[in-house]
Amino acid sequence: ASCEEKMKHAKWKREVSSEARSPQGWQMDVPLSQKVRPRWWFAALASCSPSAVEFEYVIHPTNPLRGWQKEYSMDRTGIFYISLGFLVLFGLCSVLQFAAYKLWRAEGYEVHPLIRGLTACVWAAVLAELIGSLHYGMFAENGTGSRVLFITSRALSLSSKCLFMLLLLLMSRGWCISHSEDVAEAPQVKVAVGIFWLVSVVLEIWGEYSSSSAARTVYVYDTWPGIVLVTADLGWLWFYMSALAESYKAEVKPDKKRFYATWGLGLGLWFLALPVSTFMGTVFDPWVRYKAVYVTVDGLHFAFVMTMIHALWPSNAHKLFTMEHSELVDVD
Repeated sequence: ASCEEKMKHAKWKREVSSEARSPQGWQMDVPLSQKVRPRWWFAALASCSPSAVEFEYVIHPTNPLRGWQKEYSMDRTGIFYISLGFLVLFGLCSVLQFAAYKLWRAEGYEVHPLIRGLTACVWAAVLAELIGSLHYGMFAENGTGSRVLFITSRALSLSSKCLFMLLLLLMSRGWCISHSEDVAEAPQVKVAVGIFWLVSVVLEIWGEYSSSSAARTVYVYDTWPGIVLVTADLGWLWFYMSALAESYKAEVKPDKKRFYATWGLGLGLWFLALPVSTFMGTVFDPWVRYKAVYVTVDGLHFAFVMTMIHALWPSNAHKLFTMEHSELVDVD
């Protein structure tokens, strides 16, 4: 194309200063304005030089009207405060779980594996939000944050959710409710949940850092790997409900049957968090999707973790669960 044709299609033109040849390079500011709603901006450079031109450049967009949050894109503005909010909420969970842990020990009981699993789930969530807050705080300073912190945060967050899922799946088979023996399918379930966690972590990282995903607004769970994970999650829900129904039929104690029919069904709603967030991601506008899904998924996880903490509180656990696996210890 001729230079005139390029100029015709260009939004604006500017001559490159001779300073660009210097080791320090050359910098220019390009003000942008938008109305109605936030938009994604893309840059394409064209040269009118008759000969080939080689150069290196860096584009660093900011939102200067957002003050200290100018490095955030519009879909991430406020994410630091959201992360801090969930850090406080899961921190509250950790305090309550620690109090329950102390009460179990005070009563002379060895802490049951179910209690330990829930404790690990809570602390994984706390660390995920703490590290995530550090990442978003660094992002406000340098515009990139820390890739190591982000990956660690996502891995811990998904670890918390998969641990919770594992506890639910084992409980649906009657573990700690109708009996205290280990579930026969436990090894296979643990391996399957581990694979689910690994694929989820890889998908989250790809969605955040892949150059191909950065150039489009498709939700990561609306891609074929995401659809596979959502389908697997629905498969877990089917496994949970089927096992719950079998445990309900096999149970003879009225209070235990009541538990399966009430608490069991209620906790099973946790498996709908991923399908619901995926639906939200496909219908919400891209500039609000990230925060809406973040709040929904972590908010539901917090609510169900608090429910489990309440169910496993020492004064409640002996009514709802079978804790014979815990042996009395000598407190003299």
